[in-house]
Amino acid sequence: DFGELMAEGCTLGTSHPPGYPLYTIIVYLVTTLGRKWYHTLSLSPAYLVNITSCVFGSISSGLISLVVFQLTKEDSHKPAAQDQHLS
Repeated sequence: DFGELMAEGCTLGTSHPPGYPLYTIIVYLVTTLGRKWYHTLSLSPAYLVNITSCVFGSISSGLISLVVFQLTKEDSHKPAAQDQHLS
């Protein structure tokens, strides 16, 4: 599906359902800006889209890790009196 999503994103087309509209817009922006800014480096649209996908994948992995850490950390602000009642 990557080839189809990249091709549709470069032209702002519609891929098969569900279509991933946010991804299509991001691919369009990256490839359009990439052609204007990096034309001297001759980076292919596929390379730009892959780098963008890696960046967003890393960000989402970091956010998931942060949420899991926040949900599973122990409350370090317990009063000391609660610990004495247990012994």
